[in-house]
Amino acid sequence: MKKFASAFIIATVALLAACQSDDVKEQSVEEEVPQPIEVQLEGPAKADAGKETKWTTTVTQGEEAVTDADEVMYEVWEKGKKNDSAMIDANNMEDGTYTMEETFDEDGIYYVQVHVTARDMHVMPKEEIVIGEGKEYAEEEETLLTVHVDTETATVGEKTPVVIHVTKDTIPFDDAMVHMMLGEEEFEVTSNGRGEYEAVIPFEEEGFEQVTIHVMDGDTMVEEHATIKVSKK
Repeated sequence: MKKFASAFIIATVALLAACQSDDVKEQSVEEEVPQPIEVQLEGPAKADAGKETKWTTTVTQGEEAVTDADEVMYEVWEKGKKNDSAMIDANNMEDGTYTMEETFDEDGIYYVQVHVTARDMHVMPKEEIVIGEGKEYAEEEETLLTVHVDTETATVGEKTPVVIHVTKDTIPFDDAMVHMMLGEEEFEVTSNGRGEYEAVIPFEEEGFEQVTIHVMDGDTMVEEHATIKVSKK
């Protein structure tokens, strides 16, 4: 009888230890969620035509200055002419800031957007600048694009469809241009109709992966980030 009791106690202790080990592993994975990078774009709201303007982008992760961004590019275009935008390499000041100097030759309204890829994340804030007296532009119809990511979990080694839904003015929107990236790698996106889009991504490591989605409709662009928990089978 005593031997049976001892065996039962040993088995119970082993089971509890195994459960605690699993809890520790799960907690360890949860603690690995990376802090998002923060990107602050600064430049003048107004300037004269022909005068050089300076733009500064500050990149941080938590309290750390990100001095080793994989890529920082400035995109510049005049209002209504996004398709004619120019891409300009940033100057890495090696202190977490990335700068650009740009001269606008004609009066008008322009946009400056910085594309920052760092720590497997992509962020792209945008600012407006008025040059000289500005310019009259045809009224643009304001649209509301919303993006919802359905996929929350994935399995290591399996190809996972990452599904998103896009609406325009609350109606499912099938004509958007959609890009989906994991780190610096971009994946092909297909439209399933009814505002649903998906890209099949092979997640290779356990932990948390951040997917970046860009949804564009003309000059309107929405950026969405989704954190997906990747577990072993």
